[in-house]
Amino acid sequence: MQAFVGTDNAAEVLTRYRVGDHGSPSEAWAAVVIDAVFALPMTQLNRGLAPRQVPTYAYEFADRQAPWLAGVPQPSFPTGAFHLAELEYLFDTDEFAGRQLTPAQQRLSVQMIGYWTRFAHTGDPNGPGLPGWLRADQDTDLAQSLAPGHDGIRPVNFSRQHHYRFWQSLDH
Repeated sequence: MQAFVGTDNAAEVLTRYRVGDHGSPSEAWAAVVIDAVFALPMTQLNRGLAPRQVPTYAYEFADRQAPWLAGVPQPSFPTGAFHLAELEYLFDTDEFAGRQLTPAQQRLSVQMIGYWTRFAHTGDPNGPGLPGWLRADQDTDLAQSLAPGHDGIRPVNFSRQHHYRFWQSLDH
């Protein structure tokens, strides 16, 4: 942890990301890395773009049961909604060859493809039959959570879930 966040910040990060809150040391470490390396800069990017530059729609792929990559050994710990997992829901790629989505995941895939194609066509992902997706300039802390199930697609407070203010407060 000291090598990642520095000696001055390590104790504070370890207190916030306790192993007991995450199930295993690997999952606690993954939470640290996700929040520091992905969520912090994405929130900063949303805040920079959304209010004054372009219409911005933020999302977080949140299927914790997403199928793992084909031809790559699966880690010994739960991978959750890992980086790039949403690609299987959007494209027919070799990286997921032979993997099968559940019926709920297939429905999520259809909805995600609807969002992406509508956004590419109109600049707005919202459309008939899709849960509403707020623009990030309406609230830069929000992102659309994309997960299978009845309440799987919904706005979430992305910056709070990923401890944005905490990471902003650390000495870098």
